[in-house]
Amino acid sequence: MTDRDAVTWPDSADRPDPWDDGCWPSLDERGRYPDLWAAWRTLQAAGLDDPDTPAAAEMARQAERYGLTDPFLWDRNRPDWGYPTPSVDDLVRITTDTWPAAGMDAPDAVLGPRSLFASPLERRVAVAGCAFVWTDGWPQSSFHVWCRDKPIPSTRLRATFRAVGLAPWAVWRVVGRDGDRFTLADHTGLGEFYQPHGPVRVIGQEPTGEGLAARVLLTEDGWIAHVALDVPRLPPAPLIDRWVALETWMARTVQPGITREALLRKRPVVVRRSLERADVL
Repeated sequence: MTDRDAVTWPDSADRPDPWDDGCWPSLDERGRYPDLWAAWRTLQAAGLDDPDTPAAAEMARQAERYGLTDPFLWDRNRPDWGYPTPSVDDLVRITTDTWPAAGMDAPDAVLGPRSLFASPLERRVAVAGCAFVWTDGWPQSSFHVWCRDKPIPSTRLRATFRAVGLAPWAVWRVVGRDGDRFTLADHTGLGEFYQPHGPVRVIGQEPTGEGLAARVLLTEDGWIAHVALDVPRLPPAPLIDRWVALETWMARTVQPGITREALLRKRPVVVRRSLERADVL
C-alpha cells in the first residue's frame, strides 16, 4: 500500500459537507464562473437567509455581472397529467437502480441534518422524490437514465412516471382536511397550471402542522401530493423567494432559460431548507 492509498483518521478538513448545495460548481466543467463560485461558497458559509450581509451583496454583484439576475420565468404549458399513480416503492426502485448510493445520498440531499434521525418512511420518500432531481456532477435524473435503459419501458409507463416528475417539489400550506383529503394552498409561487383545484390525497408523510412539501399533480383518480414530507412550520414566503432566486442564478449557468417550476422539479433545496428551518425554530 502506498501513501496515496492510506486511509487517515480523522478525515481531511476539506471533506465536502453532505448537506451543502453542491452540484453547480461540479457541473461547470469549463470553469467559466470562478468569481461566482467563490461568492457562492462564501455565502453558504455566512448563511443564505439574510439578504443584507456583505456575502449576500457580493453574490448579487457577481450574479448581475454574469447576467444571471433577469426576472423569473414560469412554465407556459399545461403539464401532461391524468395518468395512474406510481407508488413510492416504484420511484425508489428507479432511483436506486440508476444511482447506487441513493440510499445514503438522497436523504442527505432532501432532509439535511434531519436524515440522521429520520424515520424509514421519510428516507424512502426522500429517495423516491430524487428519481427526478439532478445529482451532484450529473445534469440528468435517474428517471432519464431509466427511460433509456434496455429494455426501454413502454410509452405509457414512461408517461406515468414522468407525470410525477413534471410536478415541482414545492412547499404547500395546509388549509383544511376532510378525512384522508387535504386542501392545499401554494406557498412557493408556482404558475397557474400547478395549483390544485380540489381535495388532495397525500402519498408519503401526512402533515401534522402548517405545511407539506410534495409534488402535487392531477392523476386519473384526482389530485395527489406525491413524495410528501411534513413541514410543521412554514418559512415565510419572501424567504422561499430568496432561496429560489439564488438557485435560479446558479441554475442559469447550466440552463439559461430554466423556469421556476423546472428548477423545483430538479433541485430539492427548497424542501430541505424548509425542513431545516422547521427543525430549528
